[in-house]
Amino acid sequence: MDERETIGLLKAEGKSEREIGRVLRRSHTTIGRELKNNTPPVNKGYYRAHKAQERAVQRRKDAHRRPRLKNPITREYVISKLKLGWSPEQIAGRLPIDCPGHHISYEAIYQFVYDESPDLIPYLARSHRKRFQRGHSRKHRRCHIPERISLDKRPSEVMERTTVGHWEGDTIVSRQSKSALQVLVER
Repeated sequence: MDERETIGLLKAEGKSEREIGRVLRRSHTTIGRELKNNTPPVNKGYYRAHKAQERAVQRRKDAHRRPRLKNPITREYVISKLKLGWSPEQIAGRLPIDCPGHHISYEAIYQFVYDESPDLIPYLARSHRKRFQRGHSRKHRRCHIPERISLDKRPSEVMERTTVGHWEGDTIVSRQSKSALQVLVER
């Protein structure tokens, strides 16, 4: 806001974009872009810092809510291919071939489906209602061995080692899952 007020004052004094840039230690192209984007369209000569700040804040809010697939040709192509069972990756790769001059990323297709057309979710290969964050966690959410019995709940004869045939096993896997080791011991 302070820099915008300085730009407004220097512009009112008739200073050039290069002179304003030197004062603020910014590139003259940055100053020119600021004046172009935030000067009101009606009164081209007036730059008001508070209005420029409001416009910048509004633009930043709107930037994350832009509608996807604005082009009707691209939109129809994506919808028709999704209904044929194509994945968003296949659609994004094939679109420039079938419709030269048109392109879209597969991520934009996913955003379109999940944000604007949830009725298309069942056509995705994995029709989740919600997308989960990508990433890997070393913590496991549930037990690897279903219905396992704790060591504390073993029969007493196993602990006393009086009978034959009680085996204990363990598996170790490297972090990169490149090698594994299984250890079996008869108690």
